Amino acid sequence: MALDHYVAQTYLGQWCDRKTGRKLQAYRKSTGKQFACWPDVVCAQKNDDLNPYLTKRDTLGQYRALWEPFWNRAVEGFRRREFTGDNKFVLALGWASMLATTPTSSGIGAEVVKNELRSLIPIIARPPPPGIRLEDLSITVDPKFAQALFTQTLPRVAWRLYVQPWTLLTNATDELFLTSDNPSAAFGQDNMGTPPARMLPLAPDLCVTTLMDFKLAVPNDFQLADLTTRPCGGVRPEAATLEQARFVNSLTVKHAGDIVLSSQASEDVAALVEALQRDGVRLDYTADSLEGTKALLAVAKVGIDIVR
Repeated sequence: MALDHYVAQTYLGQWCDRKTGRKLQAYRKSTGKQFACWPDVVCAQKNDDLNPYLTKRDTLGQYRALWEPFWNRAVEGFRRREFTGDNKFVLALGWASMLATTPTSSGIGAEVVKNELRSLIPIIARPPPPGIRLEDLSITVDPKFAQALFTQTLPRVAWRLYVQPWTLLTNATDELFLTSDNPSAAFGQDNMGTPPARMLPLAPDLCVTTLMDFKLAVPNDFQLADLTTRPCGGVRPEAATLEQARFVNSLTVKHAGDIVLSSQASEDVAALVEALQRDGVRLDYTADSLEGTKALLAVAKVGIDIVR
């Protein structure tokens, strides 16, 4: 079985250098273990590009092939401040992939589906069959099913990212940007419905951020060609302060499923991972049935909380 990378080797390659022998420095939140490695042995699963719930089982693999070969060129273009539509197109495709199809994302998606089913069963099975206690029913959702649902949204997510304005943080501080096995992080969302901002480290010295504008209307009948029919949003470069670099790295560690990756061995990174090892992405799901109807009001929010 093929070992497919849900975080591309071309992406992770920005944090290492094969010419000089400088490997990735990996830190596990679950065990505290630190080890050096190359991108080919981390952030991968067997046959991750294939999904039995999709009509074309290799749809995700085909999508990833649209951006992975061009990623390094696009990152280098941004480093040179060549904010062209082609470069942003590639980065938007990759950002959508690493936002929606990591094991962390699929796990949260599976949890959402499970909670929705559990909430609907008492409405559908009213009254319950004789001898059946609905609260005793066990529900299991395959994360690959959630991955299939998210795979179908990738062009829309990429389109939304592509047309929004970005800020490119350039990092010349002593605290270089980290990345992880779940590299796209969200922040700024509150209980009043404020849309979240999102960020994606591109390299130890680069990170893009954007505010998710949900007022942007995505075409109903969406085709991949729609990504090229709208001009891309602007990109504004900004020199990161030390406080911003630390904020980005804290978010990266909190959003990591298990593995945090650095371009260099560092006691400070090890201490940060240890301090935040119990934090992770968590689903907050609430549902109430509307009185007298077979309707359900559900709210699903994803945020950072203690998960270990």
